[in-house]
Amino acid sequence: MKRNGEVVKSFKKMALDWKVPFPTNRYCNPGVSQPSKIEYHQHCVPSNLCKIIWTLTECHGVVPPQPYYEACVASGCSEEQPSTECQSLQTYAALCGLHGVCVPWRGLAGGRCEASCPRDQVYKPCGEAKRNTCFSRGVVMNTLPSQNSTPVFVEGCYCPDGKILLNDHDGICVSVCGCTAQDGSVKQPREAWEHDCQYCTCDEATLNISCFPRPCAKSPPINCTKEGFVRKIKPRLEDPCCTETVCECDIKTCIINKTGCDLGFQPVVAISEDGCCPVFSCIPKGVCVSEGVEFKPGAVVPKSSCENCVCTDEQDPVTQTNHIQCLPVQCQTTCQQGFRYVEEKGQCCSQCQQVACVANFPFGNVTIEV
Repeated sequence: MKRNGEVVKSFKKMALDWKVPFPTNRYCNPGVSQPSKIEYHQHCVPSNLCKIIWTLTECHGVVPPQPYYEACVASGCSEEQPSTECQSLQTYAALCGLHGVCVPWRGLAGGRCEASCPRDQVYKPCGEAKRNTCFSRGVVMNTLPSQNSTPVFVEGCYCPDGKILLNDHDGICVSVCGCTAQDGSVKQPREAWEHDCQYCTCDEATLNISCFPRPCAKSPPINCTKEGFVRKIKPRLEDPCCTETVCECDIKTCIINKTGCDLGFQPVVAISEDGCCPVFSCIPKGVCVSEGVEFKPGAVVPKSSCENCVCTDEQDPVTQTNHIQCLPVQCQTTCQQGFRYVEEKGQCCSQCQQVACVANFPFGNVTIEV
């Protein structure tokens, strides 16, 4: 039977009349030849799936079962897959629904022709062809048109009782019609919410979302007077959607005077009290300096050969380096008999020089001047 109710003998003509655009389905190929009645009776045993057509007696009076049973057997023999037989049964059930006869055939297939639906929807073997959505409120699915006001049944996926499709493309079922928010949630008409620093509302008439930027209070004027601080616009800590002008340190704006330090001093870096710029200065190391050389406390400091000098822990308040303490060298001035200590000009310590000879006699030593 064709869509207009005309009964034809050709399976090919009947099938092509019901063809819908479905390029990924290989069963919609118009090149399928008419099945041979002799071949499948001789070499193929009809499956139990195809026999279900004979149990749908309530539809036999409006849709003759024999052509569809033969087509089901032919499909099963040529493909040897349950899916082809399920499609034949589905075609027969759809024609029954067109004539107002509900045939819940999938429950008789023993789980071999199960239908799957999206998460929010449920399968109904005999649903209404009219499917309301929040936007259309009355879209008629006219793939299978009703004739003479006869009710049309269409199997498929429907919203559970008490819910309605939000629109005709998302497949979302809702209890109350509303707007689909940015995060996928459904907002009720006249409901307001905040998203991405905007105030949004759901329009009751059109179910469209309208948003506008959330207003922010103006920041008071600010002057950055401390060294190294500049004005910057940043999100507010308590309200990141709004900005404020703050003074923030930017070391790139600092003028840094880095100078070398004298002997006995070392450089240090500090932050200026009235800003954020680094300030370099020199502080004493706590050492002695002599002849361009630093000496730690307790170290011997070479000076005049007539003095012994040592670096002390005491700091000179003028030079801020440690004080060097020097003491004269202690010379050995005691000489043996016949020798006398003679000072020499330019020498810190002189030597004992012989000035007499000493003769040893039994009665004692006698010194003889030379």
